[in-house]
Amino acid sequence: MKSKILKIFNLFFVLTGLIATAVLWAGDTGKIKGVVLDSKTKQPLFGATVTVEGTTLGAVSKLDGSFHILNVPPGTYTVKAVYIGYQTVLQTDIRINADVTAEANFNLAEAPIEMAPIEVSGRKVIEKYETANLRRISTDQIKNMPVKNVDELLATQVGFVTKNNELHVRGGRAGEVLYMVDGVATRDPLGGLGAVKGGMSISSQNIEEVSVLKGGFDAEYGNTQSAIINIVTKEGNPTATKGYFEFLTDDFGDSKLNKYSFNTDRIEIQLNGPDPLISKHLLPSLGIKFLGDKLTYVVSFDAFKTDGFAPINKYAPSHLERQFRQDDLFSWAKFGFHGTGIKIPERMYNQYTGSVKLAYKATPSKKLVFSYKRDVSRYSLFFNPSYETRGEIDLWQYRYAAANVPQYQEEKKILSLQYTHNVSKSTFYDIQLSKFDYDFLQQPGDPNNPGGGLDPGMYPFRDEWERFTDINGNGVWDDAERFWDVNGNGKYDIGEPFIDNNKGKNGIWDPGEPFTDRNGNGIFEQGVDEFNTDLQDLAGDGLWNGAEPFVDTDSNGRFDPERASIAAGATGIDNPEPFLDGDINLGEPFTDVDRNGIYEEREPFFDLAPKNGVWDPGEIWIERIFNGYYDQVLDKFVTCICPDNNDLNRNGRYDSPTDPWAPGVPFVDRNKNGKFDNINRTWDPGEPYTDLNGNGQWDNADGFFDRGGERRQYYQNRHSTLWTLKFDLTSQIRKEHEFKTGAMVEYNRLYYADIRYPYDRYNGAIVDNGPWPEHGLFRNFYVREPTRGAMYIQDKLEYGTMIAKLGLRYDFYLQSEDIYQLEEEIAELQRLTRETIVRGRNVVSPRLGVSYPVTDKAKVYFNYGHFYQLPEFQFIYARGTQASTANRLVGNFNLDFQKTVSYELGIQYAISDVYRLDLSGFYKDIYGLLNTRQVTSGTFSTNFYDNNDYGRSRGLEVQLDKTYGNYVSGYVNYQYAFAYGKNSAEVSNYYASAAGGVDKIPLQEYPLDWDVRHQITVNTDILINKGDHPYLFGARMPDSWGINILWQYRTGYPFTPDRNFPGEYIFLVGAQDPPKNSKRMPATSKVDLRFHKDFNIWKLNYSFSFWVNNVFNKKNIIDVYPNTGRPDTKQNPNGIVLPGREIDQSPLNYEYGRNIRVGLSMQF
Repeated sequence: MKSKILKIFNLFFVLTGLIATAVLWAGDTGKIKGVVLDSKTKQPLFGATVTVEGTTLGAVSKLDGSFHILNVPPGTYTVKAVYIGYQTVLQTDIRINADVTAEANFNLAEAPIEMAPIEVSGRKVIEKYETANLRRISTDQIKNMPVKNVDELLATQVGFVTKNNELHVRGGRAGEVLYMVDGVATRDPLGGLGAVKGGMSISSQNIEEVSVLKGGFDAEYGNTQSAIINIVTKEGNPTATKGYFEFLTDDFGDSKLNKYSFNTDRIEIQLNGPDPLISKHLLPSLGIKFLGDKLTYVVSFDAFKTDGFAPINKYAPSHLERQFRQDDLFSWAKFGFHGTGIKIPERMYNQYTGSVKLAYKATPSKKLVFSYKRDVSRYSLFFNPSYETRGEIDLWQYRYAAANVPQYQEEKKILSLQYTHNVSKSTFYDIQLSKFDYDFLQQPGDPNNPGGGLDPGMYPFRDEWERFTDINGNGVWDDAERFWDVNGNGKYDIGEPFIDNNKGKNGIWDPGEPFTDRNGNGIFEQGVDEFNTDLQDLAGDGLWNGAEPFVDTDSNGRFDPERASIAAGATGIDNPEPFLDGDINLGEPFTDVDRNGIYEEREPFFDLAPKNGVWDPGEIWIERIFNGYYDQVLDKFVTCICPDNNDLNRNGRYDSPTDPWAPGVPFVDRNKNGKFDNINRTWDPGEPYTDLNGNGQWDNADGFFDRGGERRQYYQNRHSTLWTLKFDLTSQIRKEHEFKTGAMVEYNRLYYADIRYPYDRYNGAIVDNGPWPEHGLFRNFYVREPTRGAMYIQDKLEYGTMIAKLGLRYDFYLQSEDIYQLEEEIAELQRLTRETIVRGRNVVSPRLGVSYPVTDKAKVYFNYGHFYQLPEFQFIYARGTQASTANRLVGNFNLDFQKTVSYELGIQYAISDVYRLDLSGFYKDIYGLLNTRQVTSGTFSTNFYDNNDYGRSRGLEVQLDKTYGNYVSGYVNYQYAFAYGKNSAEVSNYYASAAGGVDKIPLQEYPLDWDVRHQITVNTDILINKGDHPYLFGARMPDSWGINILWQYRTGYPFTPDRNFPGEYIFLVGAQDPPKNSKRMPATSKVDLRFHKDFNIWKLNYSFSFWVNNVFNKKNIIDVYPNTGRPDTKQNPNGIVLPGREIDQSPLNYEYGRNIRVGLSMQF
């Protein structure tokens, strides 16, 4: 493997030397171009000096007056043009964005004497150099919006749909978006359980700019099909130390005030500025003169904790609540520091992020940037994953088993070193070496270890489960009842006192219970005889009971709760709660001479031959009253017409508690209805029961887990490491040509460990050498080291007013060498696919983008391209290590790139200096999407992943932007789109065939699960700057405040009705199923608001903020039941929809409700 990597790196450097290549790199700098003219004659001025204020960047105009300034970091700048004999001109508000050209044209007037510079606004409404629908969002725009991270920001953008906590762009599947953070891709290439989240958590305070590109990617971008999210983080201030602190919470300290609280807290800390130590103290002390500009730094930390809008403990009884781990936030055990001793409890979701960014500018033309970012999340499941490949679980079922909710931990780390060298005014290159790590762990929750999870080895196998018969209906196994061993023989003898645990205590004496007979008449008399309720209240069946019957799989003589399936959490148990069925027949009263609770006319004896039915001298008898002789008369039962009569039902014989009850015989009226109720195996109101879940009512099988959890009991531990080397060269060869070319190489090391159904024994033929080798119906263990790379070339042409980008990209993927040792699995795969295993894959993709400014206020743009993305490696390397009873599903070493062919046509029009209209239409065809294919040989079937699915999406997007003016800025956008395909998930064919055979696999396209036809977003930002005091209705308003209002509307998601959906049967023929996703959920709408007020105390800047998400507390429906189309009931007998049961009332069928937060930040 090492030799292969060395060859690849050698090839990389050879190619770099031959063609001066660049890399697959999300550019994080922009360009300024323009022309310097004489304002009167309009003739070009040769040799004018153009500089970017506050930097060392600049250029000199050429013979035709043109200039180019490359490698400009994102930000807002002032650009100055100076020419001898002419008045200096400053253009302000020149906004530089990553990968975008900004224009600054100068018209200089002759000035024979020195005059003050002229300032003009350089803000451009139309971005004529963009050939695609590129949305750039600056830190100034982000900081006022009611969002705190990139995903929240993206959800407000046109073309984005959020479904099951995952983002879809222009109809594509989740996972087709590439997130770049300072040039480093942050998408897990392996994939697995959990929601698809492509990027790291970067707080809005750390973001300099976010660029959103949904189509028409330049040739430098690859391995993505739907969108590029390019995030550029801030660098340190080179002249002054600056700090930022913010605390945000929705906990107001009172239950009434916390009505709209999600128990959320966030702390953000950032410090940046010039290096305070190395350049000023450390190096000078060593006699080293620090070169160039100062080293700058940015250090930040962010802690976020929340229970979310549907915390499991909100619905669980107190004794069943989930317990969370408590950590010392400042401990560092690795280095022997165990913290402050202050424990901070975790919540449903806990996230900690930290970053360090150092920038060293050695010379005006050379810059080195080091960056380290870490993002750690620990959480209990707080949402319903979308599909089985992501770990499909219904969280609501855990309401009464909250301690067993699956536990997750994710960690992402970026380490990068980037070197930039401006070779000349027209050429620069970048070299970047980066490492990205992604760790993911999912375990079933461990009820005995708060915040911890169960490993597969902790599960007893199914054939080791111990089960018991719950005779007394109390829900737990009962050992033998305690008794007083009167004669000291070590065993229970009839007549010895005992504690009758079976029925619970009722506080009164019941027949058969021991008492202190004060008057010696052998009869319990209330008020005369004594009865100890603590020790003697048996209130039961009057018989001594041994241990309840159980299956003793480990032969230790007792029932082991830890070996019960429900205790181990192996599989969810949903049983009726135990109850006491029917009233207690106490039997007729009698004088219990021997006080054993059983009516016996005489002492028991062994009737020997000739067995005459009477006791004969010499026959053995059982002493009851220990008087030394056999008693022919023992207990007394009086039958007479007198006050002492015991024959209450007048049938002439004694009726025991085991005889059928007859009127007149005393009984315990359990349900207090005044009559005797026989056992009917149904709980009747009033009958005592064991309230296992503590909800105050008797529950039949109700759909909730009583104990245990989801049957698959997912365990997954995976790790991905990506080493990436990039070298990028950009050169303005001529005025008309900006040339870029590039290459990259990426080494992946992937570790995957997955077990499902850990309580089943693995008996597959393939040994995977993973831990817990006997556990799991499905096992998947491997380490793989594939390699990916790319090269591209692009020319940006500018002729007249037309701008065109022509690009060509080559991507390749090399197989992990160790798969060729898996001879048995390769043989099986070749039999299934009828293909030889390939060494790798490669594709070539053309790119074309054109922008044609019609006037300085309008342009038309068009782009076309082929975009390829490699499937997640989990689908390539999934092994056939599955038990013989499993429905087999294996990976496919021959999976190819997925392909999107996309067209986009748009118009950008400046209505005025502050209003701009964007109108674009897109057309996408998606080929080679993943799904499964089944091959049957006799009665044996095997499924494998294949590039056999197709999707398409079309849409129209409209956006109206208003730049800041008259205290208001904002935008309105609208999208009409549709997304069709054969399937919405990579495993839908597998489950469809398992449910009903291959006939259930769809052959035609239908709306995909995230197909939302109409979306509208309105964002209005009102900002009153310091010193401004506008008047409202004649009243003078304060300064330094702002309010941002965000309204989002979308039509409903599609869903598939089942055959019982009201009225659906009318349209069905025979066994036909309703069309997939043929019904729609209701539309959703919500308003979010953020208000802030800035103020200054002791030379420190403060800002108070007030947030309200979902201002009107709208109950937006995001999921419904297929047989009713409603979120609150699935009760539909014979097509009649009835009110729902408790299990139907899942809060996860709705979006979050109103949430109110307040925050205070400080800056210096």
